[in-house]
Amino acid sequence: MYPLDINFLKERQEEPKPQRQTQTVTTEEATGSLEEMLPLIVGAAIGLILPLGVAGYWYWVSNQTASNEERINNVKSKVEQIEQD
Repeated sequence: MYPLDINFLKERQEEPKPQRQTQTVTTEEATGSLEEMLPLIVGAAIGLILPLGVAGYWYWVSNQTASNEERINNVKSKVEQIEQD
């Protein structure tokens, strides 16, 4: 039995490569108008505001936790003083 050996590249016809057409782009077209940039600006604002909000909340919670721990330690020390008397 002979192995099946097919060369598809030999049977394929060469297709002509498409020619690239260069276009000149003005600076106004390259930068875009404010209306076209609005979704990008809104996305960047949300991308900055949300992480900053989360970081601010985390900072506030950690400060509150430290404050509460300090209060607990003060109350414990007062309770120990009262128990000793």
